[in-house]
Amino acid sequence: MHRQIKIVAILLIVQGALETCMGLFLCVMGPVMMGILSSAPPPSSGGSGPPPALFGGIYIVMGLATLIGGVLKIVAGARNVKYRSRVLGFVAMGSGILSMLSCYCMPTALGVGIYGLIVYLNQNSARAFELGETGMPGEQIMATIDGYGGGYGGYPPQYPPPPSPPMF
Repeated sequence: MHRQIKIVAILLIVQGALETCMGLFLCVMGPVMMGILSSAPPPSSGGSGPPPALFGGIYIVMGLATLIGGVLKIVAGARNVKYRSRVLGFVAMGSGILSMLSCYCMPTALGVGIYGLIVYLNQNSARAFELGETGMPGEQIMATIDGYGGGYGGYPPQYPPPPSPPMF
């Protein structure tokens, strides 16, 4: 499972980028909707039209919630690729609930969250994050967890690295 940490981290970055784009779009749509509703003619039934500030505010709140969740996922994914900030990864996966407010990316956020929890709760994954926090490079973390002890190039010390192909 510890070898899938980078996959989850990349998925967090992609999910965060999609949510950030949608959050920005919704934040722009708030003032646009206020303008459209303010300039619209009154309904033919004689009643008052919908309150523009309410609809604009709804768009802005949805946009800000989605934007915050998206940026959090991007930051956590970037840190998790280097095996750092495991708790931030959990928080970012949990922020998928914020995308439910905008009804955007909720199925994929749920998938990334479940897959991420399965990977991040594994004991070897927890150990990889502990080693990553010490500043150990990723290849050495994998070699240590796989039991190679960080020998030559990630290979066990008793075995030489595989031969390189002949050069013609």
